[in-house]
Amino acid sequence: MVRKTFTDWTHICHAILGFVCVALRKIAWPLALAMIIAFVVYEALEAESRTDSHEDLIEFAVGFMIGLILFP
Repeated sequence: MVRKTFTDWTHICHAILGFVCVALRKIAWPLALAMIIAFVVYEALEAESRTDSHEDLIEFAVGFMIGLILFP
């Protein structure tokens, strides 16, 4: 079964987290880097299927890319 992305509030939170990391990189880049590393490690260690973890990382990446477009 394939999960549709952005169907739940947690999916939107993943994108918002990616966006916030980009916004923070100019103010406090160590904090932004720590947030990225913490999210990736959390997803790697979370007890869910690899497909779900990959989709969560894609949602994060979408927010990150939107942030890069808005905050170059």
